Amino acid sequence: MERFQFDATRYDPTRPVKRISFLDIADKGNREYLKKYVKYQLGVTGASVQNIWARTYITKAFLRFLDQEKLAVDKLTAAEIDLYMRKLQEEDVEMITFNDKVAEIHCFFRFLTARGYYSKVPFYPEYYIKRATVPHHYRSVPQNTVTEIFKNLKGLPEDMRLMYLHLWCLGLRINEVCSIKREGYYLKEGVAWLRIYQHKMKMEKVIPIPMLLYRSMMVYIERRKIGLDSYVFQNSKGGPYLSTRYWHEMVDWCNELGIRCGDHVFQTHDYRHSVATALYEHGASIQAIREFLGHKHENMTRRYIDCIQRHVDRSSEQYYKEQKSLASEWKEGSGKDGS
Repeated sequence: MERFQFDATRYDPTRPVKRISFLDIADKGNREYLKKYVKYQLGVTGASVQNIWARTYITKAFLRFLDQEKLAVDKLTAAEIDLYMRKLQEEDVEMITFNDKVAEIHCFFRFLTARGYYSKVPFYPEYYIKRATVPHHYRSVPQNTVTEIFKNLKGLPEDMRLMYLHLWCLGLRINEVCSIKREGYYLKEGVAWLRIYQHKMKMEKVIPIPMLLYRSMMVYIERRKIGLDSYVFQNSKGGPYLSTRYWHEMVDWCNELGIRCGDHVFQTHDYRHSVATALYEHGASIQAIREFLGHKHENMTRRYIDCIQRHVDRSSEQYYKEQKSLASEWKEGSGKDGS
């Protein structure tokens, strides 16, 4: 994939996609349609390479089903597509994952329709899309887990220690941590700031950071002699530290020490929930947390705050206590008046 020389905004160097294979699609005709679809996404759309790669897996799973049924993708009926949709419904996946699969297959057929292989898309995605309240997943890292990691943090290499601090106190995505450049850290009017590019959102964000973290990074950068336009956390070739490598190394390290985080070992994304929850509990507004995390919509930010329902319950309880108290006072007052 590197030979295509994609725009920097479309390619995340911390999670490189080296190739997209089509060899697992047996039917040659179906395989060619998939190649055309991927070429269209790479050449015409502005989607990131990583997103295209991930979505290709959904389309490929559909085409492998067609291989099993000996069906051609350009001659499918609504009934034949319905067979696959019912197969998807039997999978034990979250509602949002199921809906993403339906939406991606619909996009594939929209492409085929635009190219003239169908007069119209042969199925209605609305018939299959699931509609229900999305459950809140409580993913904040337990304090005892954080305490155990900090007690043993000195056993990690310096770069991994500092990367963990960026997760813990800033709630960055791991690919954002891996792609930080030296020029991203700066001081302005006595406040330390970090400027970073968000590959997922395709936009830059600037956030305040603790002065202690800033000073620690300046010592690290000076010792490593990291250039202004260079990645701060580097691999052996000077490129960005791979996000998957960091996750694997942290999982191995936690397993070795017997450190767990609930029902799993270590997830970098859980620290975004922890930071969002901590900010909310200390009085930050939803809007401020949204900007700090780099979300486009407040609804997404609410899904990261694990204490909202607790606050609602507490407020409701306080409200009914006050109403009950007012009612009691009113009743007492009425009795004294003789009414």
